Amino acid sequence: MFRPTPSMRWRIAGAYLLLLAVTLTVLALISVQLLRTTYQRTLQDGVAGQARVLATFIASERTPFTNQAQLRTLVHDASEQLSARVTITSSSGMELADSLDSGVGTSILDRPEVRDALQQGQGTNERLSAATGDDRMYIAVPIGPPADPQGAVRIGVPLPVIAQAQAQLAAAIASAALVAGIVTVMLAALIARRITQPLLNLRAMAGQLAAGDLDVQVPIPPDLEVAALAHDFNQMASRLRQLLHTIETERQRLDMVLTTMADGIVIVNRDQQVTLINQAGRMLLGVEETAVLRDAGPAIMAFQAALASLWHAPSGAPILTISEVALHATGRSLRAQMTRLPAPEDEQALIVLQDLTDLRRVEQSRRLLMSNIAHDLRTPLASLQAIIETLQDGALADAEAAPDFLRRMDDEVRGLTRLVNDVLDLSRIESGELALQRAPSDIARSMRSATERMMAQAQRAHLHMTLDLPTSLPILMLDAQRIEQALMNVLQNAIVHTPVGGAVMVGACADEETVTVWVRDTGVGIAPSDLPHIFERLYKGDQSRSGAGTGLGLAIVKHLIERHGGHVYAESAINKGTTVTLVFPHTPG
Repeated sequence: MFRPTPSMRWRIAGAYLLLLAVTLTVLALISVQLLRTTYQRTLQDGVAGQARVLATFIASERTPFTNQAQLRTLVHDASEQLSARVTITSSSGMELADSLDSGVGTSILDRPEVRDALQQGQGTNERLSAATGDDRMYIAVPIGPPADPQGAVRIGVPLPVIAQAQAQLAAAIASAALVAGIVTVMLAALIARRITQPLLNLRAMAGQLAAGDLDVQVPIPPDLEVAALAHDFNQMASRLRQLLHTIETERQRLDMVLTTMADGIVIVNRDQQVTLINQAGRMLLGVEETAVLRDAGPAIMAFQAALASLWHAPSGAPILTISEVALHATGRSLRAQMTRLPAPEDEQALIVLQDLTDLRRVEQSRRLLMSNIAHDLRTPLASLQAIIETLQDGALADAEAAPDFLRRMDDEVRGLTRLVNDVLDLSRIESGELALQRAPSDIARSMRSATERMMAQAQRAHLHMTLDLPTSLPILMLDAQRIEQALMNVLQNAIVHTPVGGAVMVGACADEETVTVWVRDTGVGIAPSDLPHIFERLYKGDQSRSGAGTGLGLAIVKHLIERHGGHVYAESAINKGTTVTLVFPHTPG
């Protein structure tokens, strides 16, 4: 867990300031003590020198020892000049004159400074003066030669004056230290900023890098160590950009592979939760893209038993294959291959789904094709066989029955011919062998021709057929014969599935990009489950009416329209009729 600490700048500055404070304090104490000692020694030497000058003067003038008035005048003048107490004693310590006019005639030999001056040549002492009532420093020197002094001169300087001078000196030192401290604080802040600013820049750039800005570059500072760090950071960012670019490229490739794969890819964990699924997997399992991770679980339940055995299998076990699973929710048949992924911390299984629906539908279509062809051939052939046998039994000589039998034989032969032609046409179209003869064509003419040719069949079925054309339709590049064939197939289908008394309507319209042709009937309609499949070959939604057509007409229509660059679709409602719409582009594809 990250715990905030004081800023490095303040830690560096604080270290400088602590070092400064300790250094200045020690220097100030030493300086004050040294200056105090020096000042006191200098003061003592100065006072002692003044005392010697006075002693020398007295020694050269022997008269003052006998002239008390002259001695008093001398000590008073010296006291005023020196601002100190001046005392003159005899060689026995008897006080001869004093600037305070006190104690004259008394012995002060017991004073340490007087005794030391007479015995050792100079004496110094600090004490509380009984005469002045304050602390004083006394310095005494002998009068005459130290070996045979004639007396002593003593000068007393008040200690408060000395203390005041020392305090002034200490204040000056403190002021100097304060000024030095302020300057040093500024220098410390400047140095700390200079040291930490490149680090702060690195931190800011690292934040941008963490936020996803991989183009960040740190400026190289002049300091060698930080410059090396900034260079390494830029190198790291560059390598990270390259690594992420490589990862993104590989991810895009993987996404492209997963997206374009026809097989479904699904990864699930032990809790049946989907962690990855591609577009094919969503389609095969019937899962919405926006809710895939939440809703794909129930679809995976079809593989629950196989997954259970897969989880209990040892790692590295061979791929488990399920030959076929029918998903009733989507109506698809799937083949699944499952294997465990090497992820010790989170066991997952990879499921590869292969769609067998089209294969099964092709197989069913093949079986249905053979069945329908056999059925559609057996019925007319049986009818022809019966007619031929009837004619052989004598009906041929019957002038009234023979023409009817011949007409019926003609209808059956035409039906067989239409079936064979439809099969051949569809085969040629699907194989690409059919070449379209495109030319500038008036689609309205093809619509009129197809309607007129189917009008007789509609009248025999007691249906009302109408053609609704706009004033003009654009000229299109079409194979007019094949478009007419497609329209006749649609009309044939509408006539067959419209009850007596119904109507079949043909119309067209155009816009800037397309021409739309529609055929609408009032027939029985198509069930919603059958509607998506009516353009498949041999598909018959109403099996009870399987004999009504070959099941190839609409498949041929779809292929012909698509070969012209258009498309076809149907809309229908049960017992309300069906509308088949053909859409042609102005410029064929």
